Amino acid sequence: MERSTAIDRAFDVIELIAASQADLPFSLILEELDIPRQSLVRILNTLCDRGVIDRTNRRGFYKLGMITHKTIELKDKQRIGKMAMEAARKISKKSVE
Repeated sequence: MERSTAIDRAFDVIELIAASQADLPFSLILEELDIPRQSLVRILNTLCDRGVIDRTNRRGFYKLGMITHKTIELKDKQRIGKMAMEAARKISKKSVE
């Protein structure tokens, strides 16, 4: 299967920012991912335009965007909901027995 370098790079950027406990500067992203500078600029601009990441108040720094936070929150809520349903199923089986 053929892979898209640009898409792989964009996911690398998202994963790096998501794994960070702090906002990341452009220079660190550039250094960590070894993406050509102009390619990284285009990727960051596109991800910002789409709301996947955000520019911070500090010039040249990036963080996860609201879309990404909402996706993570939704997945957590879905996982918790599934756990609650499973627990309710187990409880109801025990009360019937």
